[in-house]
Amino acid sequence: MNLRDPLPQHTRYSEAAGQAYTRSGNLAFDALFALASSEMRQDAVSHIRDGNYKGGEPIPCACFETGEQWHYVWTRDLSYAADLSLAMFDPARVRNSLLFKLAPYRAGVPKAPQVAGTKDGLQIVQDTGSGGSWPVSTDRVTWAFAADATLRQLPPAERSVFARQALAALTNTIENDRLAVFDPIDGLYRGEASFLDWRDQSYAAWIVDDLAAMASSKALSTNVAHYAALGLAARLAGEAGDKERATRYTAWALALKKAINARLWLADAGMYSSLTAGHVDGAALHKFDWLGQALAIVTGVADANQTRSILAHYPHGPMGAPVIWPQQPGMPVYHNRALWPFVTAYGLRAAAIGRNDAVADAAYDTLMRGAALNMSNMENLEWLTGQPLLLDERHPELTGPVINSRRQLWSVGAYLGMVVNNVFGVTAQDEGIALRPFVTARLRRETFGNTDQLTLHDLRLRGKRLGVRLLLPAASQGRATIPSNGCC
Repeated sequence: MNLRDPLPQHTRYSEAAGQAYTRSGNLAFDALFALASSEMRQDAVSHIRDGNYKGGEPIPCACFETGEQWHYVWTRDLSYAADLSLAMFDPARVRNSLLFKLAPYRAGVPKAPQVAGTKDGLQIVQDTGSGGSWPVSTDRVTWAFAADATLRQLPPAERSVFARQALAALTNTIENDRLAVFDPIDGLYRGEASFLDWRDQSYAAWIVDDLAAMASSKALSTNVAHYAALGLAARLAGEAGDKERATRYTAWALALKKAINARLWLADAGMYSSLTAGHVDGAALHKFDWLGQALAIVTGVADANQTRSILAHYPHGPMGAPVIWPQQPGMPVYHNRALWPFVTAYGLRAAAIGRNDAVADAAYDTLMRGAALNMSNMENLEWLTGQPLLLDERHPELTGPVINSRRQLWSVGAYLGMVVNNVFGVTAQDEGIALRPFVTARLRRETFGNTDQLTLHDLRLRGKRLGVRLLLPAASQGRATIPSNGCC
């Protein structure tokens, strides 16, 4: 979105046949779910393109593109969006997109020593990041979040094929990362923080000219992603009957979890450090990011006491949780001084796990208000006002967000996931479907005050068409989460 573009004053969309829809007694809530569904369909494309590939020519792919301003598919954007909900709504398209983000050895390139992977060296692509990406950026392993979610949705025959492909790609990626970016001294993986790859926005000013310091630092979010990749690879190896590989990756995952807690947990702050200083220093810095904290909770890296502490200590502004804390002085809005809906959605997941109503209410507010006021699921918003563009006439160089996009894929995934996974509590498990609605007293009172039930219709899971009816007790003035009975 160009900074001078006016915000749209209206938009037109409709509920589509065969697409899930809600009836809640709140027209705005139902309409915003339909908006997110409509934007998901807009992001579903037959071709993708970017100026860095094939001269900007269209590349055939039944994929998801990243947003109105971004017509390509990037590993981390896709992976977080898919994990938040898109793997549930369109697993085949997510699988296609995930496969597009894998690459074998190029012809004529010397092969790396064979460890445990495939002869073609199939790996996950690190397609964005600082300093030429990998190994300065190593969060390509976020691919595992999406692969795991997709495997839970595919029909058995398709799942078995994709499971073999996923195991091969994860194995090669894990083994190469172990050689290139794993530090056996502290047990952590090197590389910048996941998604915070505009280094001016979230790192010290001097690091712009010292990428070696960034590459040798260790980030919470990226290490948690490595933990998730190791866990998925271990499970898939076990399914394939490869006990040696399953044991190997299980041991690496457990050791990594221990190292994250030993090296990055700051007891005085009650949270994890976002990253360590690089080179020979290695000190955990008193810098914090919401994605890293939330992922640590969601993946189980954080225990119950740490979960409660993180949710109680991470700062929130009047419009919700900022991406980073503290903010960077003298920098415009983007990652700095910003709310990102997909990060908020992971915070909501974490709040549901930790049963923290205040954090959950802030997340519900952020996601619903952001979509309603902009009539789209925006890429990011200024953290104190919730605006998609904040003009600073006295300091025009600080105006921002400096880049923004409507129907941003992971923001769309965040909104759909908020409704289905959190409000209705529908989540796919390896062994079936779980119903764990998380309706706070405030959400019940202020959003669903005109009804005693919510319904979700035409949700398609594993080839089945489901409906969910959520029965609500009388509205309460308290803060406690309301236990709800679901019926499908």
